[in-house]
Amino acid sequence: MQEESSSGEAGFEFIDKSAPGSPGKPSNTPNVSKSPLLSNVPPPSALPSFVPVTPVVSQPQMFHQSSFNPVFPPSKTEGSPVAQEGPNVDEDANSADNFSTNASNLFGWMKDTVSSKGGTLLSKVAEKAKTSVDSVITTLDPQMKEFLSLAPGNELEIVVASDKEVKISPIREAFQNIVGKVNVRGVSSQPEGVASQPVGFEAASKAVCSRIEKIRKEESFHGPVVAIENFIVEVTPGKWFDVGLVMLNELDKGINLETYTEFTPLPLDIVSVAKDDTPQDYEHLSTGFAVTIGSLMANNLQVSPNEWHYVYTGVSRRDMLLNAGKMIAGLYKNTQF
Repeated sequence: MQEESSSGEAGFEFIDKSAPGSPGKPSNTPNVSKSPLLSNVPPPSALPSFVPVTPVVSQPQMFHQSSFNPVFPPSKTEGSPVAQEGPNVDEDANSADNFSTNASNLFGWMKDTVSSKGGTLLSKVAEKAKTSVDSVITTLDPQMKEFLSLAPGNELEIVVASDKEVKISPIREAFQNIVGKVNVRGVSSQPEGVASQPVGFEAASKAVCSRIEKIRKEESFHGPVVAIENFIVEVTPGKWFDVGLVMLNELDKGINLETYTEFTPLPLDIVSVAKDDTPQDYEHLSTGFAVTIGSLMANNLQVSPNEWHYVYTGVSRRDMLLNAGKMIAGLYKNTQF
C-alpha cells in the first residue's frame, strides 16, 4: 500500500500479507528486503587521513669529518698563532735569473742574425715593407713620389740640365715609372754659342750638347745627364713646327740617346715676326733667331710661356716632355740593364 510521509514526499513500502501466526506457510510474493529512505542515510564520516600520526624523524646525514694532520708535530707553543710565511726569495731569484738568461739568449740570437749573412733576410723584409708603404703613399698622393725618390741610397742618380720645374718634373716621373727608384735633380745650364731660338735639328743638337758639357765641367758629374731644347723647323716650305729634343748622355758608359716630342704646328706669321725681330748682325744668326717662339706665342695668346702649348693645341708641354722622357727612359733601361 502507498503511504505519504509527513514531509510531503511520496514513498513506497511493501507489506507482507502473510499472517503473523503462520510462519511456515509459503508466501506467493518474493521476499524483498526493506529499503531505507534517503532521509534516513547518515551523513558521511570524515575522510580518511593518510598522513602518519607519528612524526618522521630525519636521519642524520653521515659525513666524513675532515681532519687536519699537520706535517710537523705540534710544538710546545701549539696554542699560539702561527706566523705566516713570506715569499720564497730563492724561487724568485731563480725565476729572475732564468728570465734574464732567456732574454740575453734571444737578443744574442737577433744580434748574430743581423750581423751574419742571415741579416739579409731582415733587410729584405724591411725593404718589402718600405716599398709597400711607398706604394700606398704614392697612390693616395702621387706628388709624394718626387719626395720619396729623394731618399738616400738610390741606385741611379740623374741630372737634368735645367732649373725649370716644367723640365725636371716630367723627366723625374718618366724615370720613376720606367726605371724605378731614381734621384733626379735639376742644375741650371745655359747653352753657349747657340741662338736663343734654335732653328733646325743641327742647332738643337748643338744646344743640348752645350748644356751637357757645362754640367760636366761645373758639377764634375759623370752619371747620366738629360738635356732638353725646344727648336723650330721648316718641314716643308711654309710649314713650321715647334719640336722638343731630349738627349741623355752618360760619359762613363759611353751612352748617348736622343728622342723628340710631338711636332706642334706654328702660324707662319709668328715665325715671320721672330725672323724680322732678329738683327742682321746677330752673332748667332747662323743657328736661329734672337726672339723665342714661346714668348711670341705667349704674348699672342695672353698666357704664360709654359702654357701656350696647352692653350694652342690642348696638350701641355709637360705631357709632351713626359712622353718623350718615358721613351728615353725605356731606351736607357734596355741599354743599361
